[in-house]
Amino acid sequence: MAAPFDWKRTRAGEKHIGLGNTPKDDSISTFRNISQAVPGRDMRLPPALRPFHFDQFPSDPKDPARRGPGMVAIQRKLVGSDGKSKGKHSVEAATQVPLLDPMVSIDRTAQQDAWHGNKAFRGEIQGTPRAPGRTLHAPISGSLPVSESQQYLMGDALPEDVRNYDVELDHNGNARVLDEEGQQADLVTYRPFTYDAQGNIVYRDDPAVMEPEDHKELPIHPLFGRRTKTQTEHMGRPLPHQITGTGDFVMFPAGPVGEMADPIPITQGTRFAGNTGVVTPHGMYFPKGIDWTNVQRAEGLAELGAVLIKAISNNPDDWEEMYDWDTNLGGGFPSAKESGTKRTGGGGFQEIANWIANNPDQMRAAIGGRGAKARKVDWPLKGREIVEWDDIMEDEGVPEIDRLDEALKTHYGYGRAKAMPGLSILDTSPLACPYSTPEDPNSACGNCYACKNHFLFNNAQNNMWGRTRMLLNDPMRLASAYKESLSPMSAQYKMTRRSRPPVRGKVSGDLTEGELSLLADIMEQQPDHDKQDLWLASRQYPTIKNFLDARGWEDWNPDNIRLRLSMPGKKTHHDLPGGDLISELLTHPNIVPSSYDTVAPGYVICPKTEKGNIPQCNSNIDPLTGQKGCRACWSDKPIVYGHHDGKPSRVFTPEEKMMGKVESSHNTPTNTRRLPMFRE
Repeated sequence: MAAPFDWKRTRAGEKHIGLGNTPKDDSISTFRNISQAVPGRDMRLPPALRPFHFDQFPSDPKDPARRGPGMVAIQRKLVGSDGKSKGKHSVEAATQVPLLDPMVSIDRTAQQDAWHGNKAFRGEIQGTPRAPGRTLHAPISGSLPVSESQQYLMGDALPEDVRNYDVELDHNGNARVLDEEGQQADLVTYRPFTYDAQGNIVYRDDPAVMEPEDHKELPIHPLFGRRTKTQTEHMGRPLPHQITGTGDFVMFPAGPVGEMADPIPITQGTRFAGNTGVVTPHGMYFPKGIDWTNVQRAEGLAELGAVLIKAISNNPDDWEEMYDWDTNLGGGFPSAKESGTKRTGGGGFQEIANWIANNPDQMRAAIGGRGAKARKVDWPLKGREIVEWDDIMEDEGVPEIDRLDEALKTHYGYGRAKAMPGLSILDTSPLACPYSTPEDPNSACGNCYACKNHFLFNNAQNNMWGRTRMLLNDPMRLASAYKESLSPMSAQYKMTRRSRPPVRGKVSGDLTEGELSLLADIMEQQPDHDKQDLWLASRQYPTIKNFLDARGWEDWNPDNIRLRLSMPGKKTHHDLPGGDLISELLTHPNIVPSSYDTVAPGYVICPKTEKGNIPQCNSNIDPLTGQKGCRACWSDKPIVYGHHDGKPSRVFTPEEKMMGKVESSHNTPTNTRRLPMFRE
């Protein structure tokens, strides 16, 4: 039976279009309609939005396999007549939606809310309770020209004719797309799963049989005093509990209708570039098949790329997998008091670090390994526009007053080093650095300060590994949270009202291409009137060259990023032969050298690392300005850092100190260009 087609404006769409708001671009997000997904709940779909063949396929509350037809919500970014963003809104709904260059993604926090209700519903906070049921945690996004969607809305065209594919109805009245051989096309859809006794993933069928449950003995809501409903009541079927499983996108290869093959996990954040998908209440079909050559992150299809939501105790003996301690995933760890000191037989507040040291295979599985085996950060070198945090929060129904806290929680806060001024951003675990050589005592990694002292404490480990997880699994959400929170959190570190606050980037581990590009986008997309100045150091010269090649050596010159190249060994740039990669990089105005324990003409000495000085930037005289509060790291001058392991141990001679007065030969002839200093 050929599938009837329906495309309608939603009530929200009528409201916003009536106010003169228009789509910002061709990008859209689609969501499965809960009214279709839940057996016996079809009446939740407003009459104006029900498919016109709705009454031909009534659902049966006693038969989860009979759900009745539903529609897919279509969300677009809107702008007003004044050019200002009006956020994302579900402006239309349809029985089938074609998508160009589609991408699948999952918001784990919203996923938990979809299954268990939001925090207010669960009684964790005061606020507006929202029961389980929303599917906004698993969008399928892509692009669809506004002009094309208008044709569907006006009834002048059919997607199957415009995009040339065949479609039929299933027993519930929903569209099923066929491939060129008349079989069910490749299908990417969302599936919950659990673990069996051996720890293997077992996918639940979407139309799961409802399990018997006593609905009379239900808990009373702790804040609102009314009877709360179970997952089965709200969703029409039992869903995985936090401890037993989660849900992800999977792909069912094309095959005869009704004979679906085993599902293949799809890595979180996969974009099917160059492909056209068709979204129906079943998921997304690919009528022409999937061209895997252009699929981004397709190398991760053999394994789940997303971390599972769990609810684990803070007892290390209960930790079985990486991130069981993660506070954002329902885990926990002993407090310093609960841990006790090592001297008295306690854990020294280092249980996470100890667990990782005892489980290196699980740690390597999470990060992929070192070198070429390391998992890549999915962020293009050319950069991309970061999604506005308000758009994400609006989709998730988070009130404005809670959005900054949610951003800080998402990126696990900022580092605040006692020795340096300002915040540090994107501090990840040094063990996740693909270039790390901690076993070599003669290397910088073998003497890494981020592998000892307070960095080993549970709170630091939780935060560094949490950022590592977000960076590898959901870099867009991480970048958006940083972009939103950096301005209000860094403002306290301004020297004057008009100055810019200093920010240090990546204090632990070296930069990968994706990290460098993501950091650059965060800083460059700050508003012009409210920027911060960033400095970061790296020894990954090919990475920086690839970055500049992608962005353009002449085009990329932000006024708020200073990148310092750490010279090899104890050399300075004067020791280089010339014509080499490092010398080439130092011709860029945003890049300057730094040396370790060796002074050369043009190099100023970091006063914090000189013996006899207080090891804090704010307590020392800036060698460039002569004023208290050193900010030389953010300048365009070469710097030498003295040997310091906990405290300064290097004494510099008067002759060495005078070398900083000599004009440096690097960056000629652009060496006069500087970042704005921190005083008027």
